[in-house]
Amino acid sequence: SLVGSSLAASRRLRENMILGGQDSTILDLGGFSGVLSAILRRLVDDGSPNRHKGMDNNLFPSSTLQLSNTTLLLVDHITSSDDNSKDPSWESILLTLCGLLMNAVESSWKGEDPSRFERSAVLAGALGTVMRSLVTNGSDVAGNLAEVVPAAQVLVKMACCKQQGSQSASLLAKSSLMTLLDAFPENEESSIENCIVNSVFTTSMQDLLQRLFEFDGSICNLLQKVGIQSFGSDILVQSGVFKALFAACEKYKVEEQKEVQRLQQQGNDAAIQDSLGAPAFLFGHFKLVLALLSSGTRNPVIAEQA
Repeated sequence: SLVGSSLAASRRLRENMILGGQDSTILDLGGFSGVLSAILRRLVDDGSPNRHKGMDNNLFPSSTLQLSNTTLLLVDHITSSDDNSKDPSWESILLTLCGLLMNAVESSWKGEDPSRFERSAVLAGALGTVMRSLVTNGSDVAGNLAEVVPAAQVLVKMACCKQQGSQSASLLAKSSLMTLLDAFPENEESSIENCIVNSVFTTSMQDLLQRLFEFDGSICNLLQKVGIQSFGSDILVQSGVFKALFAACEKYKVEEQKEVQRLQQQGNDAAIQDSLGAPAFLFGHFKLVLALLSSGTRNPVIAEQA
């Protein structure tokens, strides 16, 4: 994968003692995080009058891609080192980097250059890595919802994107969103206005549900996470999740019937037997329905339509 290749390259650099080899004392945790913070602040120019162009406004796209790869390299080093995690400033540094990475993801997705898909995928991977480290450590990533929402909304757009070359960015955006939801534990006292699902997903829910209709199996895992959040199942039902599931089943049934008819006309009975069976996406749909049923909501539509 794209991020896997970038990480492999970063580890080769480390093995060659460019970063933190056995005899290397180039930088400590504070030094690495300082370099990373400087890179991320350079990528995000808040003072630009052309902010709609994002990081393409003042930097060449090739440069932003290289800086994004370097960002992933440094994030991998900071989060994977046992020595770093023992540092008392480690959690504070990761929380700061998490905010900077959110801004970087938001800025990266802007513009029109095709390279934005690749760099956004890399930055989304870096953001997911930092958030997973914080969640594993029990840190409070959800301290300020207002700062999280803009970047999370960009991640939703990435998750729904169907343009050529955006597949890796879409998958990593879904992964980062799932980690983000893990960082916002369910709170029964929260109101729908303050819940993460309402703040991030409501405006783009129709685009997410459209992915169900297009047999996107990976979207089901994200929607399952959404469904078990506070008010998540209610928002999914109100947005028409069951309508999308039914429509996907009807679409698949029509396509399967056409394929069977085509094979029958060719007299290929063996191929018909091989082609019949439960499609891969169907298991994701079943798991989504089960997540909605187990969400604890009192919405009668769930039990009725499921």
